[in-house]
Amino acid sequence: MICFDAGFNDSPPQSLSGTRIFAGYNKSTRIFDIHCAGRDFEQRSTIQGNKEGQSVSLCSGIISSIAFSPSHTGMLARGSCSQTTSMHRKDNMEQLYVLHG
Repeated sequence: MICFDAGFNDSPPQSLSGTRIFAGYNKSTRIFDIHCAGRDFEQRSTIQGNKEGQSVSLCSGIISSIAFSPSHTGMLARGSCSQTTSMHRKDNMEQLYVLHG
């Protein structure tokens, strides 16, 4: 599987020493801890189920861009090739906003 974009987080706040790598894939973001060598990662899907059991796309398609907020620590944006950008909390990837364009 090919990674389309990657970025280091800015943890701890106001520090340039990133501890995790966020990588964009098709319909997901993988989070790698740089202290754990190997292929272990946490995967966060861009699709989740709703109350009716249907799939809801949070930020569909290939995640082609990941950026961290310099002024609001703990937030990140991920953009997709399907003209969707979503804002998330960095700690649990809770979706805060979705922009369509």
